Amino acid sequence: MFYIIITSQTCEELDKFASQMELRLNSDAVGKDLASVTALLKHQSAYKDEIEMRKQEVQELKNQGEAVGVALCLL
Repeated sequence: MFYIIITSQTCEELDKFASQMELRLNSDAVGKDLASVTALLKHQSAYKDEIEMRKQEVQELKNQGEAVGVALCLL
């Protein structure tokens, strides 16, 4: 039961992250000069890094879910 609660909370956090990231990525911001383009590129790089980190979390959750599924089948 404890595992299911943690997984549910983690899934909710990931869902919230995805919604927030979608809003950020749907921005119509465009660079008007070199400084603003550079700033946008830095934001894009930070978004990419954050997405990669979350991608690892999703994979870990998937692996844990598969392990629990196998364990439940063995009961």
